[in-house]
Amino acid sequence: MTYSTNIVNLTPHSVTLLSWSTNTPREVFPASGVVARCVVERHSVANAIGLPLFTANFGEVVGLPDHKEGNLYIVSAIVRNALPERRDLFSPADLERDEEGNITGCKSFDCNP
Repeated sequence: MTYSTNIVNLTPHSVTLLSWSTNTPREVFPASGVVARCVVERHSVANAIGLPLFTANFGEVVGLPDHKEGNLYIVSAIVRNALPERRDLFSPADLERDEEGNITGCKSFDCNP
């Protein structure tokens, strides 16, 4: 696989890559303003002890540009897994969180095999 320096973040927020050893920001990928998502179909299945229960089926991916030589795209794991043939999709992995459980960054990215 050939890697590119043109990385486009298709998530709704910036993604911070953290250093493995110091846990400090190494690089920040700002949100591009375009968000790739899976269409979700939700179906009510029950109401248990006053809680509505649904199933969610992830469908078509929207907002994702066609493959373009030289571009890599940061997307959610759901989007990446919906398109296993796309080798240009990466999703944040090895997430780090603060004391309140908020994600502060990632130490790596997952890709499709």
